[in-house]
Amino acid sequence: MLIGDDSKTETAVFNGTVMDVVDLPNVKTKYDVKPQIRVVWVLGTPDGSGKYALDSEGNPFRVMRQVNASIDEKSKLYELAKWVLRTRPPVPFDSEILMGRSNMLFIEKGPDSKTGKIYANVKFITFLPRGHVPPPIPRGFVRAKERQQSKRD
Repeated sequence: MLIGDDSKTETAVFNGTVMDVVDLPNVKTKYDVKPQIRVVWVLGTPDGSGKYALDSEGNPFRVMRQVNASIDEKSKLYELAKWVLRTRPPVPFDSEILMGRSNMLFIEKGPDSKTGKIYANVKFITFLPRGHVPPPIPRGFVRAKERQQSKRD
């Protein structure tokens, strides 16, 4: 999610719930075309109240992380899945297992190396503190795969 310089969202810790997992079969990377997975979280306030962290337009704030779709133990996907699941990811891996999982996310704002635009980057994922209520997936949210299916119909 792009965060402009005028954003009120600070670089900090947020509660988050995985609201979408998108399989991207042909992503052009620096080295080759590779399958990737995009994980999207909705962010909640860090106080654990279950309330959404809101963007400048009053919508629930979202962040994403996109990684190669390799579940090798040294891969970014393995690391991400292990953080979200709090255990070793199963092999074979089904990305749907991440859906609805809630965690505490450490978010850092930083410039894109190519464009210079400021983005929110998920730097670390850990468990929710006891008693914290995770943000729910927003009512009416349509997952990417459902939007793609409705385009085909």
